[in-house]
Amino acid sequence: VSMAATRSAVRRPPASAYVVQSSARRRSEFAGAGFSGRGAATEAADHLERATRAEPSLFEAWDHLAGARLAAGQPAEALAAAEKARALRPGDFAPHNRVAQIVSTVRGMREALPLLRQAADRWPREPLAWQNLGVVLANLHEPEAALEALD
Repeated sequence: VSMAATRSAVRRPPASAYVVQSSARRRSEFAGAGFSGRGAATEAADHLERATRAEPSLFEAWDHLAGARLAAGQPAEALAAAEKARALRPGDFAPHNRVAQIVSTVRGMREALPLLRQAADRWPREPLAWQNLGVVLANLHEPEAALEALD
């Protein structure tokens, strides 16, 4: 599997491109809202925040809220939302990966390393888990470990 194929298989729409609407019957609809830029990311995050209050168990709202908060320059809030999304789907690679990415961005690669190793152990058939681990190890000047992860 090529890296491009792996990225396209895992790529998700940007969080700032959605508004979540909730109903009593627990249906959710995502409609493109045309948000772009930091101010718009804040606006998107506000909409998503309302969705999480209306439907606290709605994974998609928490997941997209994490991306919107990060784009809005609110890393602590982004991490909190990503952690909530991961708690809602503990067996899913994608929310675990988002937490690792945010930790890497906010706290640094060294801090994200245990999460990346955990992802590679839990999802050994997930190419992105190994790719992320290898890239971080290479950036941390651990070439042998990076090559092993990328092999």
